[in-house]
Amino acid sequence: MDNNQIFEEVDEFKVAHSFECFPSDCAAIIRNSRAYLKVITQNIRSIYKNLDSLTVLQSTLNFECDILILTESRLSEDKLLPQLPSYNVHSTTKHINQNDGVVVYCKSNISYSIDEPAFLDANCLVIKIPPHTAIIAIYRPPCFRTISRFLDSLETVLGSLSSKTNIVIMGDINIDIKNGNNDTMSTDYLNLTAEHGLLPANNFPTRYGNCLDHVLLKTKSQALSFVLQNALTDHFPVLLCLSYKAPCANSRKAVFKSIDYKNITVLLKESNISNILLMNDTNEAADSLINILMNSIQLSTTLRPIPSSQRVSKPWITQGLLRCIRHRDNMHLKVKKQPNDQILVKSYRRYRNFCNGLLKKLKISYERSELEKASRSTKQTWKVIKSITNITRNKSSPTELLQSRSNPQSAINYTNSYFANVVTVFKCKSMVQNWLFDLNYSETEKILEILS
Repeated sequence: MDNNQIFEEVDEFKVAHSFECFPSDCAAIIRNSRAYLKVITQNIRSIYKNLDSLTVLQSTLNFECDILILTESRLSEDKLLPQLPSYNVHSTTKHINQNDGVVVYCKSNISYSIDEPAFLDANCLVIKIPPHTAIIAIYRPPCFRTISRFLDSLETVLGSLSSKTNIVIMGDINIDIKNGNNDTMSTDYLNLTAEHGLLPANNFPTRYGNCLDHVLLKTKSQALSFVLQNALTDHFPVLLCLSYKAPCANSRKAVFKSIDYKNITVLLKESNISNILLMNDTNEAADSLINILMNSIQLSTTLRPIPSSQRVSKPWITQGLLRCIRHRDNMHLKVKKQPNDQILVKSYRRYRNFCNGLLKKLKISYERSELEKASRSTKQTWKVIKSITNITRNKSSPTELLQSRSNPQSAINYTNSYFANVVTVFKCKSMVQNWLFDLNYSETEKILEILS
């Protein structure tokens, strides 16, 4: 085998099956979503402004993603991070400018750990899912003209994860890696990641013809990668489905009850109710009739999965809104194919603004109606206020406390003992401090040295 043939085989090697499609088409390709760890990345361009649109995007899928990676979040110290039901939220704390920041939402039923490594010229969070998976969530601002410091930091992080079987880099890197690109930084970037065994899962354009939002993958498992045609921002979302049995609880399927009223009529006609008419006890007769009716309804009721086109994760997301979003995405795709058609571009922008306005109007109307419903109960009113203002926090199990001793019972006893004696401890410390205050400096130093 000559070198040219080797190079051709390396170029043709694919680490994942990649697709470009609308969000509603993913379910037909994935089929069994429970068999995959599902991670999506989106340049959100302000988490406070566009998180509702991301919620609508999730509603068009036939599943909930396990991990959401949001880049260019424009985090503010004065605002609380928005909460999502059944997700835990984490964010970067080291900021470069007012537009940056990475926010990660992880499903609360997944076992994971997350940390923020030291990283130059970018924001980074590392999610570790036991036993062998690590996901590196990155946002690299476009203001940096060189990538040497960025690559040094990336190499350090990848080196620390070398023992992991599955490694993923996801986020907005602002380096174009599409085939035939003119970005001089892409060669050094791809060479470094390839040295650690990571290859691009896709190189479809994600923003204005450039592949800036990456999924780089090292794995032996089956993987699917999607660039979703969705006009949430000027970046397309990218979805990764990694075949993986994550240690998490079984999630419930979205279903609805379908009642066959014609079958109920047939069953009731076939039922013998003559004995009910002969009963002397009215209560017994009523119970018998109710049992016949309930049995007929139960036999005529079936549970059916909700189609992805009709599935909503928020009460204010209506079927009309989902249709508007799908029509907006179709118009956006036409604009990409005909960017010089000014009438089409103008029509798309008007319709996009209409969809955004409709989304905000529906949410505000829903929140107002919830406040009106809860107006007679102070407790319910505060519950709604906390939900609207993102004050509500998802409860997490006290795993660190339970693991502080050899077994949970010992850990609970130790914790209870600490809080039971905390007043006495603080009182003793206060007495010691007052006593030390009366001593001279050398005596105090000697006593503190002994105590330490």
